[in-house]
Amino acid sequence: MTTIKKQLEKMGGWRLGFLSQAESQSIDALEVVGQVPEWLHGAFISTGPAVFELDGQYVDHWFQGLGMLKGFYFNAGQVGFKNKMLQSDTYKHYVLGEPEGPEYDDGNVTVFPFGDKGSAMTESLGDCSFDPKSLETIGHIVYQGELDVHLTLAHLVVDPVSGHYINVGIQFGPTTRYLIYTIDTVSSKQEVIAAYESSLPFYMHSFSVTNRYIVLFQSPLIFDVEALMSGGGFTEMLTKAEGAPTQFIVIDRETGTSTAIFHEESMCFHQVNAIESADVIVVDSCDVDRIDGFADGLFELLCNPDYQVIPAYLKRHTIDLQSNSVSTVQLTAAALEFPRINDAYAALDYQYVYAALTERSHNFFDGLIKVDVEQKKDVKYYRDNCYFGEPIFVAHPDTPTEDDGVVMSLAFDAVKNQSLLVVLDAQSFTELAHAYIPIPIPFGLHGHWFAT
Repeated sequence: MTTIKKQLEKMGGWRLGFLSQAESQSIDALEVVGQVPEWLHGAFISTGPAVFELDGQYVDHWFQGLGMLKGFYFNAGQVGFKNKMLQSDTYKHYVLGEPEGPEYDDGNVTVFPFGDKGSAMTESLGDCSFDPKSLETIGHIVYQGELDVHLTLAHLVVDPVSGHYINVGIQFGPTTRYLIYTIDTVSSKQEVIAAYESSLPFYMHSFSVTNRYIVLFQSPLIFDVEALMSGGGFTEMLTKAEGAPTQFIVIDRETGTSTAIFHEESMCFHQVNAIESADVIVVDSCDVDRIDGFADGLFELLCNPDYQVIPAYLKRHTIDLQSNSVSTVQLTAAALEFPRINDAYAALDYQYVYAALTERSHNFFDGLIKVDVEQKKDVKYYRDNCYFGEPIFVAHPDTPTEDDGVVMSLAFDAVKNQSLLVVLDAQSFTELAHAYIPIPIPFGLHGHWFAT
């Protein structure tokens, strides 16, 4: 038994959510406490690291665990569940002893619908395809018009203009090029629509798109390209470039020109939404004041008795393209991450953000929060001894109201050492139902609603 595993088990509590778990379950109908709306038809599917012991050693960082797919299936008030390890080439190499694939392909960060299939993604070129009904891994998505890039982001954005997905590819060289491209899920065609060139290989995890602009966030957190290419650990691949600027990069989709707008030093994993109006762009994001925020998931830190999460705060950045300046306000005092909105309001004026909350314990995400970004008000949800994953919003099919629907999250009960699904009414932010599954599921990352 590894030292890390022993420490996690001994310390218990929320740290049990970081123990490896590869067991699969398939349950037609969970025991539901409360009532799940009968209009919910579809699947809430997510991914996340689940096996952390590779070659007899614990990996260095939470994000390096092998990915597991988890699915909750809704039909007429009933909820089914199944989970399976993603059968990536990376998984087959470490667990089954097969030859290593040409690309790291373990999709442990996020999932997206891709035609009638699903795509499990990480920050690499190998996107695994899976069957949303069975969670069986099918192979890899074969794109048309392959890009000459080394990495892509794990967060796709729906283009408000074309309706296709948009992503960013990163090409290292004497300078680093960021290629913004669309993906047609019918033809699998990739097409570059804009580019930005930087003297530094800056890291980013997400970005925003409006009708006319693409907004990238450049912080002093950069890739150590040599370590990256040699297969170093997650934290070895990243470093701080002292004195490098923090800035928003605004790319005009019509002209291809880019504008760098300086901002105070910070880092950001997740942009929430962006809205344009004349010469102003409003960007909401979860900002961390410390550039080392990425280190939060290091197991050596998680095993420290004094460990506390480095907080991220929801902030609104108003970018004035006339003066090339940005002003920033904080939208709530609460520390939060994994922000989601009603996806129908992407690139539009919107009012509500749903996120995982760090407040009572300061150790991990011990609640959920709904933030009214117009009124700067919030409402919170807790369950004793429970820790929460990313909240997903699903809209009621027969209403135009932004927050008419449900919010669901895969939670972990640290006393029962079991995971559970929590379903909230999105308007009142009160519980409608919850359902336990018989096993603990390690803390995950991102998910998506797959409609039927």
